[in-house]
Amino acid sequence: MALVLDQPQEVADWVAAQLGDVAPTVDAAIGYEVDGELRAGVYFDGLSGSNVFCHVANTSEMFPADLLRATVVYVVQQMKLRRATFAVDSANRKVCALLKGMGAEHEATLTDVYDGGDMLLYTLRGSDPFPQRLLKSWRH
Repeated sequence: MALVLDQPQEVADWVAAQLGDVAPTVDAAIGYEVDGELRAGVYFDGLSGSNVFCHVANTSEMFPADLLRATVVYVVQQMKLRRATFAVDSANRKVCALLKGMGAEHEATLTDVYDGGDMLLYTLRGSDPFPQRLLKSWRH
């Protein structure tokens, strides 16, 4: 089990394939593999002044905590952004539940975006309690 940090396009392509989509060309993505096989990932696109879109897919039993931590740290500390908008297939109930549990706000539903259903947009701000606790506990 390990984070994949050096193969952004491969991770983005895998995430998009799980969503029944085609990934754009990306510079940043974080994956999570088990026994050399990708099981979860996040790719980043649509960067604007204070926001980035995080496209998420997961085929593991649980969404990997290390991937979640790395995503929040990357967005808040590395990119210096105030918010991340997570785009999630409504069929991926595990990721939706995790985002809700982190305190992410459900901002919108885009109907019939994916083959499996709708795209749910959740927003997590760097100033929200969960990211702040996570960043305080992050080992540098």
